Amino acid sequence: MNEILFFVFIFIDLFLALLFLRFFGKRGVMVFYVAHIIMSQITVKMQINLFGFTTIFGSMLFAVLFLCTDIITEHFGKKEGYRTVTLGVASLLFFIFVIQAATIFVPSETNTVFDSFKNLFSNQWRVVFADIIISYLILQKFDVWLFHKINEWTKGKHLWLRNNLSTWTSQTLTAIFFFQAAFFGIIPQAILWQIILTGLAMKLLIALLDTPFVYLSYKFLPKKK
Repeated sequence: MNEILFFVFIFIDLFLALLFLRFFGKRGVMVFYVAHIIMSQITVKMQINLFGFTTIFGSMLFAVLFLCTDIITEHFGKKEGYRTVTLGVASLLFFIFVIQAATIFVPSETNTVFDSFKNLFSNQWRVVFADIIISYLILQKFDVWLFHKINEWTKGKHLWLRNNLSTWTSQTLTAIFFFQAAFFGIIPQAILWQIILTGLAMKLLIALLDTPFVYLSYKFLPKKK
């Protein structure tokens, strides 16, 4: 059942990225990117079974980020790709500030969800540190750089190559370094490596699935007025 939901969810999510591009342009894709960063943080502790292995739901959302930066870099340039990543980092910091501030306040005596809320976002600073330093400031910007560099090497040809090669390289490095930095000592190593390898396989699959959507993005560019 989860496998069917996975493919349905991914195709809908990827198509929504194109709709955001169509109706809101570059800013729409940036908003879509930021929304996925926030949602991936909320669901980063949600472990699910997929294809017989354990993985994290947030990994699916994180994988879609690369489609967003590829679309931005392809149509609006490397500078805008970097700007999108920086916007994501700033939004993530603000999100965590608000969440951590909310856990400091003394809850009402009638509040029945505070403990669950606080438990959900415990150790969040460690996850965010791994996200900001490894996933965003280093590897997301590396993905933008590599995508642009492959574009130069191929003289604008082979969109499928720069889309997949840049994403696969960045996703592999992210899967290894992020999960170890975020969950070492929290999740047993045997399970953690299963999550890493399953998450990586899932992300590489999503990279293949999103390739047609990168090509379709040319059809979904906003019409010039």
